[in-house]
Amino acid sequence: MTEKLPPLEIGQTFGDWTVIAQPGNAEPRVGYTRVQCACGTEKIVINNRLRKGRSRGCGCRRGRQLAMRGITHGKSYTPNYRLWSSIKHRLKSDTNYINLGTKMYEPWRHDFTAFDVFIMSLGPKPTAQHTLDRIEPTGDYAPGNLRWADKTTQSSNRRNAMVTNLLANSIVKVGQKYDLLTVLSVTVVRKHKRNWYGAKVQCDCGTIKTVYQKQLLSPKTKSCGCFKNKNLLLGHKALEKPITAEGETLSLRAWARRKGISPQVIWTRIHKLGWDPADAVTRPLREAALVEVKGEKLTAAQWSQRSGVPALVIMKRLEKFGWDPERAVTQPVRGWHRKSTQNSADLG
Repeated sequence: MTEKLPPLEIGQTFGDWTVIAQPGNAEPRVGYTRVQCACGTEKIVINNRLRKGRSRGCGCRRGRQLAMRGITHGKSYTPNYRLWSSIKHRLKSDTNYINLGTKMYEPWRHDFTAFDVFIMSLGPKPTAQHTLDRIEPTGDYAPGNLRWADKTTQSSNRRNAMVTNLLANSIVKVGQKYDLLTVLSVTVVRKHKRNWYGAKVQCDCGTIKTVYQKQLLSPKTKSCGCFKNKNLLLGHKALEKPITAEGETLSLRAWARRKGISPQVIWTRIHKLGWDPADAVTRPLREAALVEVKGEKLTAAQWSQRSGVPALVIMKRLEKFGWDPERAVTQPVRGWHRKSTQNSADLG
Protein backbone atom coordinates (compact mmCIF):
# COMPACT_ATOMS: atom_id res chain seq x y z
CA MET A 1 0.00 0.00 0.00
CA THR A 2 1.36 3.38 -1.05
CA GLU A 3 2.32 5.58 1.87
CA LYS A 4 0.64 8.97 1.94
CA LEU A 5 2.92 11.98 1.78
CA PRO A 6 2.70 14.48 4.65
CA PRO A 7 0.92 17.76 3.99
CA LEU A 8 2.93 20.81 3.00
CA GLU A 9 4.02 23.14 5.75
CA ILE A 10 2.88 26.76 5.92
CA GLY A 11 5.64 29.11 4.74
CA GLN A 12 7.22 26.53 2.45
CA THR A 13 8.12 28.03 -0.99
CA PHE A 14 8.03 26.54 -4.49
CA GLY A 15 9.30 29.06 -7.00
CA ASP A 16 7.12 32.16 -6.62
CA TRP A 17 4.52 30.19 -4.62
CA THR A 18 4.42 30.34 -0.85
CA VAL A 19 2.21 27.97 1.15
CA ILE A 20 -0.16 30.03 3.26
CA ALA A 21 -2.78 27.49 4.48
CA GLN A 22 -4.25 24.07 4.06
CA PRO A 23 -7.73 23.80 2.58
CA GLY A 24 -10.23 24.14 5.40
CA ASN A 25 -13.50 22.39 6.05
CA ALA A 26 -15.19 24.60 3.45
CA GLU A 27 -12.77 23.22 0.88
CA PRO A 28 -12.46 19.52 1.60
CA ARG A 29 -9.76 18.78 -0.96
CA VAL A 30 -7.28 16.07 -0.17
CA GLY A 31 -3.85 16.66 -1.72
CA TYR A 32 -4.41 20.40 -2.39
CA THR A 33 -2.79 23.45 -0.79
CA ARG A 34 -3.61 27.17 -0.77
CA VAL A 35 -0.60 29.17 -2.00
CA GLN A 36 0.19 32.84 -2.70
CA CYS A 37 2.34 34.16 -5.58
CA ALA A 38 5.01 36.81 -5.14
CA CYS A 39 2.72 39.24 -6.97
CA GLY A 40 -0.04 38.64 -4.39
CA THR A 41 -2.24 36.23 -6.35
CA GLU A 42 -3.74 33.38 -4.29
CA LYS A 43 -4.67 29.98 -5.67
CA ILE A 44 -5.29 26.35 -4.67
CA VAL A 45 -2.74 24.04 -6.33
CA ILE A 46 -2.21 20.28 -6.32
CA ASN A 47 0.58 19.31 -3.94
CA ASN A 48 2.25 16.99 -6.45
CA ARG A 49 2.53 19.83 -9.00
CA LEU A 50 4.31 21.93 -6.39
CA ARG A 51 6.64 19.14 -5.33
CA LYS A 52 7.59 18.21 -8.92
CA GLY A 53 8.12 21.86 -9.96
CA ARG A 54 5.34 21.87 -12.57
CA SER A 55 3.78 24.97 -11.02
CA ARG A 56 6.15 27.73 -9.97
CA GLY A 57 3.89 30.79 -10.12
CA CYS A 58 0.68 32.30 -11.40
CA GLY A 59 2.31 33.29 -14.77
CA CYS A 60 3.28 36.87 -13.90
CA ARG A 61 7.01 36.12 -14.19
CA ARG A 62 6.67 34.90 -17.79
CA GLY A 63 4.53 37.94 -18.63
CA ARG A 64 7.17 40.28 -17.20
CA GLN A 65 9.90 38.54 -19.19
CA LEU A 66 7.92 38.83 -22.43
CA ALA A 67 7.22 42.52 -21.77
CA MET A 68 10.85 43.28 -21.01
CA ARG A 69 11.93 41.82 -24.36
CA GLY A 70 10.19 44.66 -26.25
CA ILE A 71 11.25 47.49 -23.97
CA THR A 72 14.11 49.65 -25.32
CA HIS A 73 13.84 52.83 -23.29
CA GLY A 74 10.67 52.56 -21.21
CA LYS A 75 9.49 56.06 -22.22
CA SER A 76 6.72 55.23 -24.67
CA TYR A 77 4.17 57.21 -22.68
CA THR A 78 6.25 60.34 -22.08
CA PRO A 79 5.57 63.73 -23.76
CA ASN A 80 8.91 63.61 -25.57
CA TYR A 81 8.06 60.26 -27.16
CA ARG A 82 4.68 61.57 -28.32
CA LEU A 83 6.46 64.60 -29.78
CA TRP A 84 8.95 62.37 -31.62
CA SER A 85 6.17 60.16 -33.01
CA SER A 86 4.03 63.11 -34.16
CA ILE A 87 6.98 64.68 -36.03
CA LYS A 88 7.68 61.42 -37.86
CA HIS A 89 3.98 61.00 -38.72
CA ARG A 90 3.76 64.61 -39.97
CA LEU A 91 6.79 64.25 -42.25
CA LYS A 92 5.39 61.01 -43.67
CA SER A 93 1.74 61.99 -44.26
CA ASP A 94 1.56 65.80 -44.67
CA THR A 95 1.88 66.72 -48.38
CA ASN A 96 3.17 70.20 -47.53
CA TYR A 97 6.19 68.78 -45.74
CA ILE A 98 6.69 66.15 -48.46
CA ASN A 99 6.67 68.78 -51.25
CA LEU A 100 9.11 70.99 -49.36
CA GLY A 101 11.42 68.03 -48.75
CA THR A 102 11.47 68.57 -44.97
CA LYS A 103 13.30 65.78 -43.13
CA MET A 104 14.28 64.73 -39.63
CA TYR A 105 17.90 64.67 -38.51
CA GLU A 106 19.12 61.19 -39.56
CA PRO A 107 20.41 60.01 -36.13
CA TRP A 108 16.95 60.76 -34.66
CA ARG A 109 14.86 58.88 -37.21
CA HIS A 110 15.29 55.41 -35.64
CA ASP A 111 16.67 56.37 -32.22
CA PHE A 112 14.29 58.05 -29.81
CA THR A 113 16.96 58.15 -27.10
CA ALA A 114 19.13 60.54 -29.18
CA PHE A 115 16.11 62.78 -29.79
CA ASP A 116 15.18 62.69 -26.11
CA VAL A 117 18.70 63.74 -25.08
CA PHE A 118 18.54 66.76 -27.43
CA ILE A 119 15.11 67.83 -26.16
CA MET A 120 16.39 67.62 -22.60
CA SER A 121 19.34 69.83 -23.62
CA LEU A 122 16.87 72.55 -24.70
CA GLY A 123 15.72 72.77 -21.12
CA PRO A 124 12.16 72.62 -19.78
CA LYS A 125 9.33 74.49 -21.47
CA PRO A 126 9.10 78.08 -20.25
CA THR A 127 5.31 77.69 -20.03
CA ALA A 128 2.72 75.08 -20.88
CA GLN A 129 1.79 77.09 -24.01
CA HIS A 130 5.29 76.73 -25.51
CA THR A 131 5.78 74.06 -28.17
CA LEU A 132 8.65 72.90 -30.35
CA ASP A 133 9.25 75.29 -33.26
CA ARG A 134 11.62 75.38 -36.22
CA ILE A 135 13.66 78.58 -36.39
CA GLU A 136 13.82 78.36 -40.19
CA PRO A 137 10.27 77.27 -41.21
CA THR A 138 11.51 75.68 -44.43
CA GLY A 139 14.40 73.86 -42.73
CA ASP A 140 14.64 70.35 -41.31
CA TYR A 141 14.00 69.04 -37.81
CA ALA A 142 17.66 69.11 -36.84
CA PRO A 143 19.93 70.45 -34.09
CA GLY A 144 20.36 74.20 -34.32
CA ASN A 145 16.93 74.69 -35.96
CA LEU A 146 14.65 73.85 -33.01
CA ARG A 147 13.53 75.89 -30.01
CA TRP A 148 10.66 76.33 -27.56
CA ALA A 149 8.32 79.10 -28.80
CA ASP A 150 4.90 80.43 -27.89
CA LYS A 151 1.97 80.76 -30.30
CA THR A 152 2.71 84.40 -31.14
CA THR A 153 6.27 83.63 -32.19
CA GLN A 154 5.17 80.61 -34.21
CA SER A 155 2.47 82.59 -36.03
CA SER A 156 4.96 85.20 -37.21
CA ASN A 157 7.37 82.43 -38.24
CA ARG A 158 4.93 80.43 -40.37
CA ARG A 159 5.66 79.68 -44.02
CA ASN A 160 2.79 81.83 -45.29
CA ALA A 161 4.22 84.81 -43.41
CA MET A 162 7.60 84.09 -44.98
CA VAL A 163 5.96 83.86 -48.40
CA THR A 164 4.44 87.30 -47.91
CA ASN A 165 7.91 88.71 -47.36
CA LEU A 166 9.28 86.80 -50.35
CA LEU A 167 6.60 88.23 -52.64
CA ALA A 168 8.14 91.65 -52.07
CA ASN A 169 11.05 90.41 -54.20
CA SER A 170 8.75 89.60 -57.13
CA ILE A 171 10.10 90.90 -60.46
CA VAL A 172 6.63 91.49 -61.91
CA LYS A 173 3.67 93.34 -60.41
CA VAL A 174 -0.03 92.74 -60.55
CA GLY A 175 -1.65 94.67 -63.41
CA GLN A 176 1.45 94.87 -65.58
CA LYS A 177 1.07 93.80 -69.21
CA TYR A 178 3.68 91.94 -71.23
CA ASP A 179 2.72 91.79 -74.92
CA LEU A 180 -0.69 90.04 -74.82
CA LEU A 181 -0.41 88.80 -71.21
CA THR A 182 -1.72 90.71 -68.17
CA VAL A 183 -0.56 89.74 -64.66
CA LEU A 184 -3.47 88.83 -62.36
CA SER A 185 -1.49 87.64 -59.31
CA VAL A 186 1.99 86.56 -58.28
CA THR A 187 3.03 83.49 -56.29
CA VAL A 188 6.19 82.03 -54.78
CA VAL A 189 6.79 78.34 -54.09
CA ARG A 190 9.65 76.92 -52.04
CA LYS A 191 10.89 73.83 -53.86
CA HIS A 192 14.26 72.06 -54.02
CA LYS A 193 15.64 74.64 -51.54
CA ARG A 194 14.90 77.47 -53.97
CA ASN A 195 12.20 80.11 -54.37
CA TRP A 196 10.23 79.72 -57.59
CA TYR A 197 8.39 82.90 -58.57
CA GLY A 198 5.30 82.45 -60.69
CA ALA A 199 2.50 84.61 -62.04
CA LYS A 200 -1.11 83.99 -62.99
CA VAL A 201 -1.72 85.78 -66.29
CA GLN A 202 -4.61 86.36 -68.66
CA CYS A 203 -4.13 86.55 -72.40
CA ASP A 204 -6.05 89.00 -74.57
CA CYS A 205 -7.86 86.02 -76.04
CA GLY A 206 -9.27 85.27 -72.54
CA THR A 207 -7.08 82.29 -71.63
CA ILE A 208 -5.78 82.20 -68.02
CA LYS A 209 -2.64 80.25 -67.19
CA THR A 210 0.29 80.23 -64.76
CA VAL A 211 3.85 80.89 -65.96
CA TYR A 212 7.20 81.62 -64.38
CA GLN A 213 7.92 85.33 -63.99
CA LYS A 214 11.16 85.08 -65.95
CA GLN A 215 9.15 83.82 -68.91
CA LEU A 216 7.23 87.10 -69.01
CA LEU A 217 10.50 89.00 -69.35
CA SER A 218 11.62 86.75 -72.21
CA PRO A 219 10.90 88.06 -75.73
CA LYS A 220 9.85 84.55 -76.74
CA THR A 221 6.75 84.61 -74.53
CA LYS A 222 4.15 86.93 -76.06
CA SER A 223 0.85 85.12 -75.50
CA CYS A 224 -0.73 81.92 -74.26
CA GLY A 225 0.08 80.39 -77.64
CA CYS A 226 -2.69 81.99 -79.68
CA PHE A 227 -0.27 84.54 -81.19
CA LYS A 228 1.94 81.77 -82.54
CA ASN A 229 -1.03 79.81 -83.84
CA LYS A 230 -2.35 82.95 -85.52
CA ASN A 231 0.97 83.53 -87.26
CA LEU A 232 1.05 79.93 -88.44
CA LEU A 233 -2.46 80.32 -89.81
CA LEU A 234 -1.50 83.54 -91.58
CA GLY A 235 1.58 81.82 -92.96
CA HIS A 236 -0.50 78.99 -94.42
CA LYS A 237 -2.96 81.47 -95.89
CA ALA A 238 -0.08 83.43 -97.42
CA LEU A 239 1.01 80.30 -99.29
CA GLU A 240 -2.36 80.22 -101.04
CA LYS A 241 -2.53 83.97 -101.70
CA PRO A 242 -2.60 84.67 -105.51
CA ILE A 243 0.44 86.43 -107.01
CA THR A 244 0.40 88.00 -110.48
CA ALA A 245 3.64 87.89 -112.50
CA GLU A 246 4.54 87.52 -116.18
CA GLY A 247 0.90 88.04 -117.09
CA GLU A 248 -0.29 85.06 -115.05
CA THR A 249 -1.91 84.72 -111.62
CA LEU A 250 -0.99 81.71 -109.51
CA SER A 251 -0.73 80.88 -105.81
CA LEU A 252 2.60 81.11 -104.02
CA ARG A 253 2.85 77.32 -103.95
CA ALA A 254 2.16 77.09 -107.67
CA TRP A 255 4.86 79.69 -108.46
CA ALA A 256 7.29 77.76 -106.24
CA ARG A 257 6.67 74.54 -108.17
CA ARG A 258 7.00 76.26 -111.52
CA LYS A 259 10.20 78.21 -110.75
CA GLY A 260 11.82 75.53 -108.61
CA ILE A 261 12.12 77.89 -105.64
CA SER A 262 11.22 76.88 -102.09
CA PRO A 263 7.88 78.35 -100.87
CA GLN A 264 9.66 79.49 -97.68
CA VAL A 265 12.16 81.49 -99.76
CA ILE A 266 9.36 83.29 -101.63
CA TRP A 267 7.45 83.93 -98.38
CA THR A 268 10.62 85.34 -96.73
CA ARG A 269 11.32 87.59 -99.72
CA ILE A 270 7.80 89.09 -99.58
CA HIS A 271 7.01 89.26 -95.81
CA LYS A 272 10.46 89.75 -94.26
CA LEU A 273 12.64 91.34 -96.95
CA GLY A 274 9.85 93.44 -98.46
CA TRP A 275 10.30 92.32 -102.08
CA ASP A 276 7.68 92.96 -104.72
CA PRO A 277 5.64 89.71 -105.10
CA ALA A 278 6.25 89.56 -108.86
CA ASP A 279 9.98 90.00 -108.36
CA ALA A 280 10.02 87.45 -105.46
CA VAL A 281 8.62 84.64 -107.64
CA THR A 282 10.58 85.41 -110.83
CA ARG A 283 14.08 86.24 -109.63
CA PRO A 284 16.16 83.04 -109.62
CA LEU A 285 18.19 81.91 -106.67
CA ARG A 286 21.82 82.96 -106.50
CA GLU A 287 23.93 80.42 -108.30
CA ALA A 288 26.26 78.46 -106.10
CA ALA A 289 29.94 79.35 -106.50
CA LEU A 290 32.18 76.73 -108.09
CA VAL A 291 35.42 75.62 -106.44
CA GLU A 292 38.16 74.44 -108.81
CA VAL A 293 40.56 71.75 -107.63
CA LYS A 294 43.01 70.16 -110.12
CA GLY A 295 41.01 71.42 -113.08
CA GLU A 296 37.67 70.07 -111.77
CA LYS A 297 34.93 72.56 -110.88
CA LEU A 298 32.26 71.57 -108.37
CA THR A 299 30.09 73.35 -105.83
CA ALA A 300 30.95 73.23 -102.13
CA ALA A 301 28.06 70.82 -101.55
CA GLN A 302 29.37 68.46 -104.22
CA TRP A 303 32.90 68.61 -102.80
CA SER A 304 31.39 67.91 -99.36
CA GLN A 305 29.72 64.73 -100.62
CA ARG A 306 33.02 63.56 -102.07
CA SER A 307 35.45 64.51 -99.28
CA GLY A 308 33.23 64.38 -96.22
CA VAL A 309 34.11 67.96 -95.21
CA PRO A 310 30.94 70.02 -94.50
CA ALA A 311 30.07 72.55 -97.22
CA LEU A 312 29.88 75.38 -94.68
CA VAL A 313 33.39 74.55 -93.50
CA ILE A 314 34.70 74.63 -97.08
CA MET A 315 33.14 78.05 -97.78
CA LYS A 316 34.41 79.42 -94.44
CA ARG A 317 37.94 78.24 -95.22
CA LEU A 318 37.88 79.89 -98.64
CA GLU A 319 36.10 83.19 -97.82
CA LYS A 320 37.19 83.89 -94.23
CA PHE A 321 40.57 82.21 -93.87
CA GLY A 322 41.73 82.39 -97.51
CA TRP A 323 42.77 78.78 -97.76
CA ASP A 324 43.99 77.19 -100.97
CA PRO A 325 40.98 75.47 -102.69
CA GLU A 326 42.64 72.05 -102.73
CA ARG A 327 43.50 72.25 -99.04
CA ALA A 328 40.03 73.61 -98.16
CA VAL A 329 38.20 70.63 -99.68
CA THR A 330 40.67 67.87 -98.78
CA GLN A 331 41.89 68.57 -95.25
CA PRO A 332 39.62 66.73 -92.80
CA VAL A 333 37.93 68.62 -90.02
CA ARG A 334 39.47 68.07 -86.61
CA GLY A 335 37.94 64.85 -85.34
CA TRP A 336 36.22 64.23 -88.72
CA HIS A 337 37.20 60.73 -89.91
CA ARG A 338 34.37 59.80 -92.21
CA LYS A 339 35.55 58.20 -95.46
CA SER A 340 39.13 59.34 -94.83
CA THR A 341 40.77 56.50 -96.77
CA GLN A 342 38.30 56.58 -99.65
CA ASN A 343 38.52 60.40 -99.99
CA SER A 344 42.31 60.31 -100.27
CA ALA A 345 42.06 57.74 -103.07
CA ASP A 346 39.39 59.75 -104.96
CA LEU A 347 41.32 63.03 -104.76
CA GLY A 348 44.73 61.55 -105.40
